[in-house]
Amino acid sequence: MCKNRIRSVRYHFYDNIKEYFLAGINDLDLVKFRVSQILLFIGPLITLAVNPWTNYDPISLPKVFVLATSAFAVIALALGNFGNFRSSLPRSVQILAISFLCFMTLTLLFSGSPLSQQIWGSFGRNTGYLTYVSLLSILLAMIWVRSNQFYLRLAWFFVLTSIPMTVYCLIQIAGRDPIPWSEFNTFGTLGNINFLSAFLGMTSIGALIFALDKELAVVKRVSLIALAILDLWIILSTGSIQGPIIFAVGIGVYLFIFILDLKRAKNLVLIAFSAITLVIGYFLVIALRNMGPLASFVYQPSVIFRGDYIHAGWEMTLTKPIFGVGMDSYGDWYREARGEISTLRTGPDRVANTAHNIFLDISSNGGVLLGATYVALIIFALYSGIKVLGTNFRSNSYFKVIFAVWVAYQVQALVSINQIGVGVWGWMFSGVLIGISLLAKEIDSKSPEKKYAVRRRESRAQNISARQLLVGVLGLAFGMTLSAIPLNADMRYRAASDNGDLAEMRAATSLLGSTEFHRELVLDFAMRNNLAPEIKDLAEELVRDYPRSFFGWRVLSVASLNTDELRFQALERARALDPFNPDLR
Repeated sequence: MCKNRIRSVRYHFYDNIKEYFLAGINDLDLVKFRVSQILLFIGPLITLAVNPWTNYDPISLPKVFVLATSAFAVIALALGNFGNFRSSLPRSVQILAISFLCFMTLTLLFSGSPLSQQIWGSFGRNTGYLTYVSLLSILLAMIWVRSNQFYLRLAWFFVLTSIPMTVYCLIQIAGRDPIPWSEFNTFGTLGNINFLSAFLGMTSIGALIFALDKELAVVKRVSLIALAILDLWIILSTGSIQGPIIFAVGIGVYLFIFILDLKRAKNLVLIAFSAITLVIGYFLVIALRNMGPLASFVYQPSVIFRGDYIHAGWEMTLTKPIFGVGMDSYGDWYREARGEISTLRTGPDRVANTAHNIFLDISSNGGVLLGATYVALIIFALYSGIKVLGTNFRSNSYFKVIFAVWVAYQVQALVSINQIGVGVWGWMFSGVLIGISLLAKEIDSKSPEKKYAVRRRESRAQNISARQLLVGVLGLAFGMTLSAIPLNADMRYRAASDNGDLAEMRAATSLLGSTEFHRELVLDFAMRNNLAPEIKDLAEELVRDYPRSFFGWRVLSVASLNTDELRFQALERARALDPFNPDLR
């Protein structure tokens, strides 16, 4: 009898172990819930992540680290349920996503730009292969875990992210910033007043739209209005026009949705609204050229410079239409592509490493096909949002917030940079719009939604299976390892630079993940200290690994230890990279 009892306990134990390890077969909804939890925090963490204490680049690299670590955990969990993941995506989205990855991979292999630079991106931008794979994965995951409850919480997380940003900006404005930045200005955790202005313009749209929801408590509505007003004041204090334009576009989209819900005189009001919008839009466009009544409010000298950067991006697209110049390699080609007018406008040393237009950034980096695929993805998201406007889903406050913010972001993308802390929201909301359109057309959508919500509430007290947990941890570890490579190289350079040790600095720049800019900093250090042998060696190493480094060739053209013939050859190479530079004639 005792033996039978022991045998029974043993079998029961084995059954429990078996059930535990095989639970992943039936815990799909639980996995989706855990993925949605990760997705809720990705945006806020990326926007707020900085590391000014140990990194030379305190802004972009920490954001890439959070992005890739989170995204690869999501990728792993999604691939662990590949059948459901694939079936949940529209056929068109699958084709576009695969095409985007394929064209970007071809660019990586055949563009000819340094592989390390293409994978992790250039210094201060880091919008390379790893970043775009992560952003695309997050977009697809947003569609996969679609639910009203999740999208509502995501919209609130977006708006509430502005609270710590606002508090920190007020500290910066008061001159009490505890972080020793290289320059003191109001830029929050985004490194630039234009990026901050754009982000607060987007969150102000969301705060105001939520505040207009009559079902919300009065205290919350008043608080949201106060937050929006405060953020708009911060935007105006920066002097950047991106925030006001973004806010105006977003509110215009909200008013359009509001008019669609009118029961009387809807057509008349819509015609009047469209006419007013066209007039204002016309004056805004000519104001960018310093013309019209709005010019004094909108026009800035930087508008001309952005035009130069956009022109160069278009020239790169035409010059390298198949594979592009290489992921995040715009800066290597800017001098050659900018033309004579841009070169002479403010002097040849005004350069850029981005087209200041996300669409041209992608097409110049990866070629026409990659650019066209990205445009098609944006158009599909827009089409999805427009389809939702014809359903009852448009009455949801979260849809109004996400659609208005998304449209405003795309307008901003025409004249701005894909800064990761801001751009992540554009990619996330593209996935949300597609997900909402799928929810809206599902047959008897309320019943599955309620059923899913119940399962999610029940699953809060559970853990995903060991198999799913292992898959997620492996994905997280892989993403963390990839993104830690440039982070570590940058930290090592920062430590060596603080010590002022040239040998340590050279060792740091030889690490995988170090950038062309780090090499140029070491070369500049050697020049400032008149270290002639090191100058020649460093410049030669620089042009060996980065053949399009104008700085490296320029230094070799004047290096005292070079022969006249070698200096002339280096000068000719520098002229080829910057053909209209009067300093090289």
